[in-house]
Amino acid sequence: MRVFLAVSALIAFAMISYGLLASNDSGDSSSDVAGTVEPTAESFSENPDDTSNASATPEPVGSGNFDDSDERCFAGDASIDSVISGRTIIIDPGHGGEDLGTVNQSFDLTESGLVLTISLDLRDRLVADGANVCLTRTDDYYVELAARAEFANEIGGDAFVSMHLNSLPDPTQNYTMTMWGNEAKDRFLSEMIVERMRFRMATPEYHQGEPNPMSPDVFRMRDLDSTMLRNAEMPATLVEASFLSSTWEAQAFASGIEDGSRWREQQIARTVHLGLEDFFGSFQ
Repeated sequence: MRVFLAVSALIAFAMISYGLLASNDSGDSSSDVAGTVEPTAESFSENPDDTSNASATPEPVGSGNFDDSDERCFAGDASIDSVISGRTIIIDPGHGGEDLGTVNQSFDLTESGLVLTISLDLRDRLVADGANVCLTRTDDYYVELAARAEFANEIGGDAFVSMHLNSLPDPTQNYTMTMWGNEAKDRFLSEMIVERMRFRMATPEYHQGEPNPMSPDVFRMRDLDSTMLRNAEMPATLVEASFLSSTWEAQAFASGIEDGSRWREQQIARTVHLGLEDFFGSFQ
C-alpha cells in the first residue's frame, strides 16, 4: 500500500508538471547526482526491436485537406516506398512564446525550445520518408490548445503527436510517458511510441535497450482528459519524452548543444519516427 501511494503521488506531481496544466516548474540541477550515467551519444542503443502489435483499432484515414501552401505544412514524396508514405502527420511542439513550459535554470534549457528542435527534426525525418507533415507552430510563439486541435482537424491528419518534456523535484527521476485521450485509437498510437522509447531511449532507467523492472506500466502510459487530445479527430497522443529536471537529461541536451550535434533531440525524434512507423505498419 505504501508503494502504491508513493507511486500515485509521484505520477500526480508529474501530471501537474507539463504545460497543459499550466505548470512552469524549474528543475534545479546544479549538482551532479550520485549514481547517474554520464550521457553521451554512444550510450544510445541502435538495436531496433520490432514492437509492432496487431490491433483491432480501425485504420486512420485523414480527410485529405493537406495544403503545403500553408507555411506550417511540408509535403513528402508519396512515391517513396514506406509505411508512412502519403500519410499526413500533425506534430505539436508544446508551449511556445511566453509559455516556456518546464525550465532547467542551471543548464539554461527550456521545454518550449527543445521540443521545437525535436519537432523540426521529426518533421524532416517523416518528410524524407514520404509523409506529409504539418506543425502547429514552427517558431517560438504560442498557439492556444483548442486551436492546435482545430488546425489538425482542418488538415485532416492521420495522426497527431504533441511533444513535451516533463519535470519533477527529484533530479534523479527520468523516464518516458505517453498519454492518450479517451479512445482506443489514441491508446494504440501511444503504445506504439512508448514501446519504441522504452527500448531505445538511453536514460538511467532505460539504458542500452534494457527497461528498468522497477518502472511499472503506470509510469509509461496514462489516459488524459485533455481537451486538445479529446478534440482531435485522428489518433492523438501526448509524449513526455523525458524529464528536463533530470541532471542526466539536462547534461545530455546541453552536451549536444555545446558540440552542435543536438544528438539527444535527434534520438528522441528518431524514436518517435519509429513508433509512427510501427503504428501505420500495423494496418498493412
